[in-house]
Amino acid sequence: DAAAATELAARLYGLDVVGGTIKELDSYDDRNFYFRARVPPSDTDDAKGDDANSDGAGAFHFVLKVHNGVESLALPFIEAQNQAMERVRGAGIWSPRALPSVRDAQIETAERALASGELRKHAVRLLPFRPARLLGDVAPSLELLRRLGSCAAAVTAALTGFEHPA
Repeated sequence: DAAAATELAARLYGLDVVGGTIKELDSYDDRNFYFRARVPPSDTDDAKGDDANSDGAGAFHFVLKVHNGVESLALPFIEAQNQAMERVRGAGIWSPRALPSVRDAQIETAERALASGELRKHAVRLLPFRPARLLGDVAPSLELLRRLGSCAAAVTAALTGFEHPA
């Protein structure tokens, strides 16, 4: 829930969530929470200080991702996702990336109750969020389709040769 996500953002990432901004996003299996938060001054030059996710009023946009129980048992799979995002960014293409926690970890863990009440450790990541319109909400045009194809080709090229044991 929103209170638990706010607590995780503060405890794991040192973030001060702006009141009233946290919202759970639709997801198949994971729990994803969008929010705006203020970051400690020392972190504004770090990965959290990406101008692309700043709201212009001293806060930044984030998604806190609490992975499902199955993925949380397969950390190499999540590490592969992190490396793929970094590779895409390294090619000059904006992509979210796992931001460091207060312990400088890209993947944190938090104990959460399952529907049965059993406690289980879940992997947690913090990602920058870029507010934008969804592709499905935009009228298609030849220019939009051309740009979409160019972007897909650039991501494909960036990931060419990428391998991970997961």
